[in-house]
Amino acid sequence: MVYRFDQAGNHLGNIPNTGIDNIKGMTVVGNQVWLTNAGTNQGAPGNSIVFIDIATATPVGSAPTVGSLFDLIPFQGQLLGSNIGNQNIEFYSPTTGELTGTFHAPATGGLRFPQQMVERENGNLLVAGFSTIGGSTTGIYEFTSEGVPLGVVAGAGAGARGVIELENGEIMWSSGAGFSVGSDLIFGGAGVSGQYLSFVTVIPTPAGFALFAAAGLAAARRRR
Repeated sequence: MVYRFDQAGNHLGNIPNTGIDNIKGMTVVGNQVWLTNAGTNQGAPGNSIVFIDIATATPVGSAPTVGSLFDLIPFQGQLLGSNIGNQNIEFYSPTTGELTGTFHAPATGGLRFPQQMVERENGNLLVAGFSTIGGSTTGIYEFTSEGVPLGVVAGAGAGARGVIELENGEIMWSSGAGFSVGSDLIFGGAGVSGQYLSFVTVIPTPAGFALFAAAGLAAARRRR
């Protein structure tokens, strides 16, 4: 199921689980949300991209995929999917959802079980690799915009799941241990397990504004 919230954190409702099962990544394409789907319960189509109409919050179609996609992001005018079935990073049409090509195919000791992806400010691609199959190293892999691998650039051996580039150029990533920036664990411990990372715009409630104002006043007084 997909849960919907406004920018102040108010729950707006859910996209019903009819027609979707074992969903992971999603992205907005025009007036639709496209979900990566793997299961067949609730009438879902199995390995596929499911199209959800934003206005009605209902599935309106799907496109089959060869293997299970984990993430789906806009990239170079197309969509890029991380395939945990064949380990490929693949191009998909933003109009039909059909497979159009391969950005990166697995090599010995290279990326395995690709999860979240993000485009860097310089146009390169970061991908969280989760598996050690075939002697691979887990971690955040970087690729040029042409798909040339540049190696593991963060989280080597830590079972990386999610990734994002911060505004200062540092790499933030997640794992079963929590959330890290570079080599520093910044939030972890008992009960903490990280997955996707995204930038969002948060609009505080009036009570939240009051807290921010109080914190700002206290900070100003300390500086004096």
